[in-house]
Amino acid sequence: MVDFHAHILPKVDHGSDSIETSLKQIKMAKRAGIKKIVATPHYYDNKESLSEFLDRREEGFRNLTNALSSYNNDIEIIKAAEVNLQTDLFKNDLKKLCIGDTNFLLLEMPMNLNWSSWHYEAIDELIALGINPIIAHINRYSSYYTQKLFKKDILFQINIEAFLYFSSRRNVISLYKNGNAHFIGSDIHGCERNPYEKMAKYKAKYTKMFNDFELNSYSVLNL
Repeated sequence: MVDFHAHILPKVDHGSDSIETSLKQIKMAKRAGIKKIVATPHYYDNKESLSEFLDRREEGFRNLTNALSSYNNDIEIIKAAEVNLQTDLFKNDLKKLCIGDTNFLLLEMPMNLNWSSWHYEAIDELIALGINPIIAHINRYSSYYTQKLFKKDILFQINIEAFLYFSSRRNVISLYKNGNAHFIGSDIHGCERNPYEKMAKYKAKYTKMFNDFELNSYSVLNL
């Protein structure tokens, strides 16, 4: 499996708070059969410059990969970001925030604001710039807003949390059947909970869906 959304880089955001926490997260992932993890620390354009973020991400990535080198670990960590959609975002070189060497960008829509026409137009502008948005945790947003997104030629990521309850699980199944769910992510932050156990559990129950998520992930990652 591929974890397409994870906060595992130590001390880069409010996810992992240390190398020790990151190593625990990765051990949990390995036990669940995860082979690749897309590391997606939060990027908020209104809180820091892109260069500051990239420096912190690089330091966290380097520290984690150095620590992993002594563990005979076969999980691949891929640098990316969970990018909050804000008005000043377009002044940045957005390619540097994309997943690995791709043009795909994990984009977080507003959680506490009403979406305006600007938010939908901004997605069109990203596409015009050659950036392919992947909307993070689509299961968290109101269907009132997402219906317009589903009309666009973009991709969507689901959090494993959406499988935990009947109503949200039914929604995920509907999204998948309608072609609006393409990737699965743990969205792990600390290690108090183990979303990877749930990923393994629901992969066994919804095998075709999870296999499709994996195929989509490999396609985007050019693997």
